[in-house]
Amino acid sequence: MQVSGKMETEILSSRIRTAQTEIAGAIKELTEAESQQIMVNAEWSIKDVLAHLTVWLAKNWAELERIETDAWQPQPMEMEKVHQHNRETVLDSRAKSFADIRREYETVSVQIRRSSEELPAELAETSPVYRVLSGAARHLTHHSHQLKIAAAQAGDK
Repeated sequence: MQVSGKMETEILSSRIRTAQTEIAGAIKELTEAESQQIMVNAEWSIKDVLAHLTVWLAKNWAELERIETDAWQPQPMEMEKVHQHNRETVLDSRAKSFADIRREYETVSVQIRRSSEELPAELAETSPVYRVLSGAARHLTHHSHQLKIAAAQAGDK
């Protein structure tokens, strides 16, 4: 619930937990082969999406650390650079196993969840911490839906 420019942080924390639970359930039983063969979209496999999400959550975590130490400065997002970064992330991840990517995801996922659970009861929507965590929540939710659908294909085989 929004209260005069502030957001109840339990809602934000709940969105993060829900998406993380859905992702964990979607990838839990997948094999290495399934993670690479089942496509989420025309370009990315399940493994690619999880690697992409892991890298962006790590970037979110690093931003939260910079905010905490007052070393943070807002950075504009240039979409071409974002797309290039995404392509490079996927290419780099192909040398790693799905198990390794899953472990990396789980580590950074816990960090993001803990950060969301340690917030005060209300937080200004304009605050850097809120913006970083709400972006992480949107990203997690978006990809949790994709991964659930794609992983269901493994059960259909």
